[in-house]
Amino acid sequence: MAPGIYNLALLDFDLVTQDYVDDSITDNGDMPEVLATVMAVFLDHLSQFPRSGIIITGNRPSRTRLYQIAINKTGDDVKRQLKILGYQRSKWRIFEPNQSYESFLIARNLVD
Repeated sequence: MAPGIYNLALLDFDLVTQDYVDDSITDNGDMPEVLATVMAVFLDHLSQFPRSGIIITGNRPSRTRLYQIAINKTGDDVKRQLKILGYQRSKWRIFEPNQSYESFLIARNLVD
């Protein structure tokens, strides 16, 4: 997206079309496990590339809201390691619970 900024895409593989899709709803009850895995991947990526950032945007408002709920549930120990911004009204802002955002930017909380 920009130097050091990556877009995260959560996709399903469609066995019929043999393609990856971002608009499926599997609703098979594994969302907590999927989001925990995604957070582990974030932390691994950011430990390897500490000056990078990852942008997350849902393909529709309900999916973005789901990502926000997952961010809200992130433990305090993980949140201390991260800088989380939300995109709202054409500006990046420090993430706050109970606000609505269009997308999110997650990076390491570096102290220089």
